[in-house]
Amino acid sequence: MEGFREGCFQVQDESSMCVARLVNQKAKSIIDVCSAPGGKVTHLAELKEDQASIIACDVSQKKVQKIDDNCKRLALHSIQPKWQMQASIMKLGKILLIVFSGCALFRIRDFTNETGY
Repeated sequence: MEGFREGCFQVQDESSMCVARLVNQKAKSIIDVCSAPGGKVTHLAELKEDQASIIACDVSQKKVQKIDDNCKRLALHSIQPKWQMQASIMKLGKILLIVFSGCALFRIRDFTNETGY
C-alpha cells in the first residue's frame, strides 16, 4: 500500500490508540510488555515526539522482530524492542506499565469468524 512502506502511517485499532492517550504526558520511561506488532508503542513514540525512553517487549524473537520492523519503517528511534526475558526493568527509575490492550484482537477475530474470512 502506497505510503505504508514509506512510514507515512501505521494501521491499528482504536483500542490500541486509546492506550497511548491514557499515558501521563510527563512519563519519560515506558515499558510495554505485550508490544507486538508495535502499534501502541509507535503511537506513544509519535505522541512523545520520539523523545521518551520506550522498551517494547514480547514473548518471542519473531514478535520482537515485527516491533523492530515497524520502528524502522516509521523511523522511530526512542523504542528499544526486546525479547521479554532481556528487558532490564530494574535499571529504570519510574516505570509506566502498559497492559495488554488485545481486546481489539477479539473484536477482529469475532468479525472474521462471522463474515467467513
